[in-house]
Amino acid sequence: MVNLYQVLGLSYSATSDEIQAALERKQSTLDAKTVKAVTEWLLVDNVRTRYDAKLRQEQPEFFQAATVARETSSTASLQKNETQEVPQTLQSEEEYYVPNLWNPTAAAIWAFFLSPMLGAWLHAINWRELGEEKLAEQNMYFVWGTAASGFLVILIEAVANIEFPPAVSGIAIWAAWFVTVGKKQIEFVHNEVNDDYDKKGWGKPIGLTLLGLLAYVAALIAFSFLLVIAGVMQLPA
Repeated sequence: MVNLYQVLGLSYSATSDEIQAALERKQSTLDAKTVKAVTEWLLVDNVRTRYDAKLRQEQPEFFQAATVARETSSTASLQKNETQEVPQTLQSEEEYYVPNLWNPTAAAIWAFFLSPMLGAWLHAINWRELGEEKLAEQNMYFVWGTAASGFLVILIEAVANIEFPPAVSGIAIWAAWFVTVGKKQIEFVHNEVNDDYDKKGWGKPIGLTLLGLLAYVAALIAFSFLLVIAGVMQLPA
């Protein structure tokens, strides 16, 4: 991952004005891809936050060095950053920070046909990749809540003798997830990431979901038999 701060000879704590000034000063020596990366990642506040989080994971020593450098004079700090500069022309596209995501729209569609847990789970992983831990947690609440709802529905049906059509329950949970948190990621990726991301494949999550659904159904059946044994539920005639 390219350290754009080093390319510009700046500390990670540089202000937007300092970044803009450095970009204008060095623009003639930078390739178009680097200029585009600085403009789209460092000069947009919420995108810069995600970039910094990813950079901190991959290059923690840069942030540690910058912290020490701030304790020296501004002149010494500038000289230090200049000596850390990397080559101005960067060839590999993989070096730039491009998030690796599942298509959030496709995830929502798959979730409608398979399980709301799939959409919430993939969106949670996507949010973590984008540095949004709170939004990831909100999606995981839906994963665990959906899993628990199946057992709760069986228990209510047994105790209150009320039948909940499985399809209706699944659609209701999916709609609640999509309206409250699901569509946020679709809009965010389209508006903020500009749909510029590496797309993950679908074979693994779909395969795991199918296996998970089989295990989940088996667990619901086992739970139902436990209720029958306990005398809470009766087998249908």
